[in-house]
Amino acid sequence: MQFVQNYSIMHLSYLFNDENNAFNFAVQKNMIYNILNCNDCGIQLKIYKDKYKKISYYFKCTKCKRVYSILYQSIFYYSKIPMNLTLYLIYCWAHKFSCFQTAHEVGVNKNTVSFYFKQFRSACFNYLMNLYQPKIGGINKIVEIDETLMYRRKYNRGRLLNDVWIFGGICREDGRVFAVVVENRKEETLWDQILQHIEKGTTIISDSWSAYSCIKKRGGNDYQHLTVNHSKNFIDPETGARTQRIERLWRELKEINQRYEGIPRDQVELHLDEFIWRQNEIGDTNDPFLKAIELISQTTFSVEKYFIIREILGNELNRDIEFISNNTICKATELRQEETRKIASKVDYMIIIGGKNSSNTQKLYEVAKQECTNTICIENAEELNTAKIKEFNKIGIMAGASTPKESIDNVIEKI
Repeated sequence: MQFVQNYSIMHLSYLFNDENNAFNFAVQKNMIYNILNCNDCGIQLKIYKDKYKKISYYFKCTKCKRVYSILYQSIFYYSKIPMNLTLYLIYCWAHKFSCFQTAHEVGVNKNTVSFYFKQFRSACFNYLMNLYQPKIGGINKIVEIDETLMYRRKYNRGRLLNDVWIFGGICREDGRVFAVVVENRKEETLWDQILQHIEKGTTIISDSWSAYSCIKKRGGNDYQHLTVNHSKNFIDPETGARTQRIERLWRELKEINQRYEGIPRDQVELHLDEFIWRQNEIGDTNDPFLKAIELISQTTFSVEKYFIIREILGNELNRDIEFISNNTICKATELRQEETRKIASKVDYMIIIGGKNSSNTQKLYEVAKQECTNTICIENAEELNTAKIKEFNKIGIMAGASTPKESIDNVIEKI
């Protein structure tokens, strides 16, 4: 089957009219893994065909004979809705349908739509966390910066709730953006974000908010700074400085707030990650659906606990409830865990370096412990017992993704 490169609802109704067509599409778009390792043995699984099942493939371990669904570790594995409906949800999310519109279009519960949309936003978070994000701007480039207030109103009236300041910028030349939640609009706060997100040599344009004076005071010749006083002009008559691009960006961001009838404070960052992903990765030329498929193909969704807990609570309370979980495992995390498993299986003593409160570090420790009983988890070299290490010949080391390089080097040096 040949798939067109720009999709519409009519295309989807034809392409995904049954589970097999949806499965073929998911395989073609790499949404389903073709290489996995056995959880028990650690060896690569083989794919077999079963002519009696609707989706006629499965994984099997040649050593322990354990069988896995072909959908294992994909977004479809624990989903209780058909595969074609999941793809419909991805399409609706990619094209900015509201939860209400999507529920009506796809024919599923609004709470189900909300749950999956949150999973897709988590994929944006994982993508941005595991992708090197270059600074915007540069020599001979202009970046407009501004701050805006996001809020949630109760019933669209009354006092403002959960005030959230967002600071960001957009490069005129390539349209790339950055946007971050900040505690306040003070000089120190904004200057730190400018250094973190904008290349030196950039011409920065802002309004006349006093905190932006830090660009000349602290930046010296690193940045050229132009301002426009909005109380007098939209465009500065002398320099031509204007900030329409960043103001239009904020309007688009606040449309999201209106679309979801107010974004709760604890979900602002996820919506912001989605917004940045759309601005930087989709732009005006790419098909949103294909880009969403590409995004989700790089993320392993683990929703098993969601369905198990919902079922248990539903039975306990004797009623149907909606329990929303935000639980995703990105591809980079999965690869790190698999690498940890391989190393631990070959050594006598395994050292995991990372924060004791880090869930990723603890998962690495659990994975390593399954392969090597002599596994420890430390935060720094001071926690190492050098006398204990001397008892072993082969020592393995793995660190969490956020562990500082200095901590790793110190451990290696002490060994």
